[in-house]
Amino acid sequence: RAIEFIAGEILFPDLLKLGSVTTIVGQATLTMPADFEGKLLFCGRDKGQINIKPGVDDIMELDSNFEDVGDVMAVAVMGSTMYYWKSPATATILPILYYKTVTPLVASSDVPSFIPTGDMQEKLIVSKVTMDIFDKIEQGFEGDKVNYLSYKIKLREAIIEARVWIVKRNKNMVKYSTMWSS
Repeated sequence: RAIEFIAGEILFPDLLKLGSVTTIVGQATLTMPADFEGKLLFCGRDKGQINIKPGVDDIMELDSNFEDVGDVMAVAVMGSTMYYWKSPATATILPILYYKTVTPLVASSDVPSFIPTGDMQEKLIVSKVTMDIFDKIEQGFEGDKVNYLSYKIKLREAIIEARVWIVKRNKNMVKYSTMWSS
C-alpha cells in the first residue's frame, strides 16, 4: 500500500508508458490498457493532440447522446474507461502517454524499481509505513498524535526531495510539475 501511495504522489519517469488504444466503431467508449493507473498525460491522432477533459460530464456537455461522428476531438477517463467525443466512422488508433500501475512488492527481497535506490527508497517507504503504523497505535488518543505527525512531516519532506531530484534530472518533465502539487 505504501508503494501505491508514493507512486500516486510523485510522477516517477519510470512509470510513464507510451501505448495506444483503438476506438470502436459506433461506440464512444473503450477500455484502457490493463496497466493504466489513472493518469492520462497525452492522447493524440494523426492531426495532433486530442483535448483531455477532466471528467465525463465535460464530454457529455459536448454530446449528451454520444452520437456525433467524426475525428475524436476530446477524451475523458473514468476508472478504466475512456470516453471520447466524436466517434470515428472507422476504428482509429490513438497514441497515449499514461502513468502505469506499480508492480506490487511480494517477496522480502523485492525493491520498487521506479524509485531511485538507496536513501530515497528508505526515506519514502519507511516514513509512509511508520506513519501508518503510528496512526493505528495512536488512534483514540486525545490531543495531537505526536509520532504520526512526526512521520507525516518526514514523508512530506521525502516527497519534496524526490520531486526535486526528478526535476533536476528530467528538465523536460517540468511541464508536468503542476500535477505534483499536494
